Amino acid sequence: MTASNRREAICEASTALLARDGARGLTHHAVDRRLGLPLGSTSYYFRTRHALLEATARWIALQSRASLNLVLSTGAQTGRPGPRQAAEVIGAQVAELLTARRDQALARTALLGERRLPADLRRDLSLCLFSAELAEGLLAALGASEPREAARDFITFLEGLVAEELWTGPDDPDAPGPDPAALAARLERHLERLLRPGPEGSGA
Repeated sequence: MTASNRREAICEASTALLARDGARGLTHHAVDRRLGLPLGSTSYYFRTRHALLEATARWIALQSRASLNLVLSTGAQTGRPGPRQAAEVIGAQVAELLTARRDQALARTALLGERRLPADLRRDLSLCLFSAELAEGLLAALGASEPREAARDFITFLEGLVAEELWTGPDDPDAPGPDPAALAARLERHLERLLRPGPEGSGA
């Protein structure tokens, strides 16, 4: 195993520990035990706990952005979206966060509470699940009168939805995720609300 692969394995193991035990559960020895490495192996690559936290945070942010780009590139093949098509593409991203990438989503929450992380890294973590810029472009294409405000509202809704499902859903990472049709319908309703003019829509 190369040094680069070992570092990635350590970050992945750290993510699983953060998801299961929170920030306090992440130690060099805990990572060594999870990976079956001799004690002291993780500290060889990341000398301090802060370095381990920072590396894991950067790894999660990169993984999240790559996943988002993949989902969006797949959705782009459907052409110009309407609310339903957009809801299905975004729903795929949400569903992945609640199943295959559940550990990353939970670990991100734990890391956002680490005030000693650099400000730029905390910002990257806070923005890595969804893209405000892409959301604004989507809402503009769908006809929102105030796409920036609508995008801010939509991102807040998505973050809340993910948090709700993470903390109230089953603890088993292999459990099935939310029903795709029900999830898409919920997202579509929120998008349509944002597109309505007046006090209940965007720009109110």
